[in-house]
Amino acid sequence: MVSRRVCPCLTCTIYMLARYRFKMEYEREEDGSYSGSILGFDVVANAPSVDKLMVKLAEDLTEYAQEYEADFELYSRTPNRAPHFPFILRILIQPDLDHVVDLIDA
Repeated sequence: MVSRRVCPCLTCTIYMLARYRFKMEYEREEDGSYSGSILGFDVVANAPSVDKLMVKLAEDLTEYAQEYEADFELYSRTPNRAPHFPFILRILIQPDLDHVVDLIDA
């Protein structure tokens, strides 16, 4: 049986991207729900709790990362989107949504 190791390049990438995290701002609405956004990104959501809001924002960030990757030529050359690249890469290397949620600081 062949043992599998994490690619050294991926280990280095994970290390280099460790400082790229997301800052969430949120407020409680009159109806008791929570609305929030990710600073520096056009990602806004509403949910019944802060935890669910973080999951929704993580889903939206993941969708944005996939769009960015799919149309990399456009996004990487757009002045307001090009700086997102390390954040996008950080999202794309996460094994699941829970790990993306963990990248969000409230």
